[in-house]
Amino acid sequence: MIHLMAFALAAAQVPAAGQTGVTSAAPQTTKGSPATFDLAGFRLGMSEADVEQVIRERRLTVRRRTRATTFEDRVRDLVNVRGGRLPLKGGSVLDNADLDDGKGGRISIRMLGWPDGARIRNVTYLPPAGTTPAA
Repeated sequence: MIHLMAFALAAAQVPAAGQTGVTSAAPQTTKGSPATFDLAGFRLGMSEADVEQVIRERRLTVRRRTRATTFEDRVRDLVNVRGGRLPLKGGSVLDNADLDDGKGGRISIRMLGWPDGARIRNVTYLPPAGTTPAA
């Protein structure tokens, strides 16, 4: 059981610090590097606090928001399933958010829980009905 636990914890370690688009957001857009793109003010790798700041600054309307168990509690739960006795801390992080941009468009944010909190893993923008693509 100790070997399985060590493997699970090793596999769950955060990638190298500052990995753009995974554990940190890019400070600016770089041509040809999708991990740095800004979509409606959101960038891959942004933290939950960054997401909340963009929502406030752009005055976006939250249509739906869900929360998930923290990374630490998920690990503790797996330990307990295997016979451990670790108490859960009961924390949560942002999991998903569906937003209205106020112009008929929708923004969907999906987060991924890391040991240091949730980070954006996916941003989808649905333009208003009738929008034609730019040439």
